[in-house]
Amino acid sequence: MTAHLTSTHGVTGAQAGIWYGQELIGTSSTYVVAQAWECLAPVELSALASSVAGAIGEAPGLSASFGMVGGEVVQSVGRHEVDTVAVLDFSGHDDPRAAAWDWMRRRSREPVDPATDPCFEAVVLRLAAGTGGQSPAIVFVRAHHIVTDFFGLGLLGRRAAELYAATTSDTEPRPAWFGPVEDVLDHENHYRDSGDREGDRTFWAGEVLAADAVASLVRHAGRERTSSVLSHTRTIGGTAADHLTELGREQGGSWSDAVTGLVAAFIAGRTGTDEVVLGYPMMNRLGSPAISVPTMVVNVVPLRLTVSAWSSVTDVTEAAVHGVRRVRPHARFRGEDIARLGGHGRPRIWLNVKAVDDRLRLGDVDTEVHSLARGPVEEMTITIRRTLCGEIEFQFDGDESVLDATGLAVLGADIVAYVEEAAQPAARGWRWPGWAAPAPRRRPDRPVPCPVRRLWSTNSAGRLPGSPVASR
Repeated sequence: MTAHLTSTHGVTGAQAGIWYGQELIGTSSTYVVAQAWECLAPVELSALASSVAGAIGEAPGLSASFGMVGGEVVQSVGRHEVDTVAVLDFSGHDDPRAAAWDWMRRRSREPVDPATDPCFEAVVLRLAAGTGGQSPAIVFVRAHHIVTDFFGLGLLGRRAAELYAATTSDTEPRPAWFGPVEDVLDHENHYRDSGDREGDRTFWAGEVLAADAVASLVRHAGRERTSSVLSHTRTIGGTAADHLTELGREQGGSWSDAVTGLVAAFIAGRTGTDEVVLGYPMMNRLGSPAISVPTMVVNVVPLRLTVSAWSSVTDVTEAAVHGVRRVRPHARFRGEDIARLGGHGRPRIWLNVKAVDDRLRLGDVDTEVHSLARGPVEEMTITIRRTLCGEIEFQFDGDESVLDATGLAVLGADIVAYVEEAAQPAARGWRWPGWAAPAPRRRPDRPVPCPVRRLWSTNSAGRLPGSPVASR
């Protein structure tokens, strides 16, 4: 890829939103996204670096810079050379893996200016010394969110894996299959001028007018939002993950619907509301040229779920199944435009459930994909995914202006414990009555543990509906 300017284009609606968001907050790493592709066995380092570079070179949109021309946001594709992949050697450290992770975390927090800086980089981190060019390794990829979303990173990883397998087996890879960015832009422009967009606008106008106030788990009074994000991670074991899969299937959905419903139930209980409005990212790629283009098209739409005080586990799962199905056909209408239709503003709690497996396999080597930086946060974003070993990982990102590290950890522990307990098969008919009122807050701007949970049964022998049954 040449480093000089090759072509100038418009941008997707998602890219325009990110440009204006970055302009609003100034210099910050808020819009940086990053992943670590950790190889679980030794790999050929030179082949790995060249394969990652080759995949990047087939995605010219990653080389773009951004700016304003005639009052419109534009991208200059080919502005930066981003397909050079260095190999950094961490094998000399006492704990190479820990040193590599420390470096990646620090690098993920460094800001990127989409107007002047390269918006994408990839580095191979070597973790062991030795001869023959083989070593355990991690591929670190970092981008400004304006050039790609996580689906785009997944496409890049798949292509790098194909190229690596071909290189190490001395075979020809299949031809390059990334589509051009221009096709994505043409598809979006057609939608903007179509009757479909007006129909979606009508749908969302009804949604925002009917919605209750957006949920919040902390108090915002007197708080000025910052660009600093705190993170906390917890996991649910494979058995509970299987129970969530069963629960979702019983209601005609998947594990992602089950966990969406249960998180909404937790928020309803904590806030004492019967309706929860979550920010729900939609990949917006099926039926679009974007299905094969590493670029930025994801959209965050409001997801309204009714969760009454007497909703059962199956009730909230069914509500999630139908709620997601209701909004999905209208998810191309931009979240920024939805917020302008009125109502109570954008949701403060975002729930990003990655139902698609993002594992990689480099030749015969399994590779675990770790998320290091996930982009902007309103109040709190919960990112949920299945890991390579079958667990479900919850990543909690909180705005530091309203959450401290302890508060985020407590809140994360409460949510995960609640979901894990409710996923048990014995809990299918249990209901949550009047514990919905939040406990008194020790400090006005910090979350506190959920009130003592009691799982209640409506069919226990010798009990009237509402008689308590102690939880595990």
